[in-house]
Amino acid sequence: MQSRISSLAKVYPSAIIDYTAIIHGPVVIERDVYIGPYCVIGDPAEYKGREGNLMGVHIGKGTRITGMVSIDSGTMEKTYVGENCYIMKHAHIGHDARIENNVTISCGAKIGGHCVIEDNANIGLNAVLHQYVVVPKDCMIGGSAFVGLKSQLDAGYKYAGVPVKCLGLNVKKGKPNLSPDEIELIKAIEKASIKDAWTNEQSDAFIQGAYFFKHLMEQNKVL
Repeated sequence: MQSRISSLAKVYPSAIIDYTAIIHGPVVIERDVYIGPYCVIGDPAEYKGREGNLMGVHIGKGTRITGMVSIDSGTMEKTYVGENCYIMKHAHIGHDARIENNVTISCGAKIGGHCVIEDNANIGLNAVLHQYVVVPKDCMIGGSAFVGLKSQLDAGYKYAGVPVKCLGLNVKKGKPNLSPDEIELIKAIEKASIKDAWTNEQSDAFIQGAYFFKHLMEQNKVL
């Protein structure tokens, strides 16, 4: 059996699409994409009065959409999913959203229309993003969290709760290749920042100062 693919779709030969998936309208699926069972890509937007504006969906190379995922058509431009993303079962991506490269969207997460999720962000299980929300690069959104229009998010931090609150630096994403001592330093600063209600900028400044002091001591062979 062949998958149900619209004649308007452009699918690269190396893409793999399960025969139960539905590809509706002007969808572009780049090379090495995997689309699993019962996905629905490019259906009309859930936007009253604009259901007929079928601008389509673009899925970048190497992205894996595991199964039972829905991605609605854009109404103003293509709904966009970048390269090497990983989108898990029962997730939904609304119309006109933009998902950049290397993003993970976990099972059951709901991404509202016109949202932007920047590079390397991770959206947890059953998290919900209100329409027009921007998740900066390297952020992690915890499971069952709600990100609203008033949520203030900064690149490289982790957030959880309803509505979300900052839990400190997303160490794995924001500060790669750290030594165990450096990780412990950051964790201690995070605890102090939460206790004393530091802003993200204050925490970053303190961490940068600690790194500078450590580097200076190493140059002078004090450490």
